[in-house]
This record gives sequence, structure tokens and C-alpha cells, in this order.
Amino acid sequence: MQIIRIEDNTFKRLSSVLEEAMHNRRKDLNFDDLLNELIDVYQESVWGSIGGQIGGG
Repeated sequence: MQIIRIEDNTFKRLSSVLEEAMHNRRKDLNFDDLLNELIDVYQESVWGSIGGQIGGG
């Protein structure tokens, strides 16, 4: 397993989003869950944008 270092400010922001997500869903999440969801949202945004341009949207 590779350890990735992030800046303190980034970690605080990510922790805040994790806490909010756990509160909104009323279930335990971890950083892996949160990062995967953020990646999904990003990819949907990018791919949706690309699909809209290709389809003339």
C-alpha cells in the first residue's frame, strides 16, 4: 500500500466533507468511500459534458 501525503488544509476540508456526508446519510463512511464518490461525480461531470458536446447538447 502506498501512502499519499496531502496538505493539512486539504485534509481538513476532506474531513469536513466526510463528516457532512456521514451526517446526511446517517451511516459510517470512510475516506475510501468519499474519494470514490468524488471521483464518480467528477467523471459524470466530465463525461456528461463530453457527451453533451458530441450529441449537440
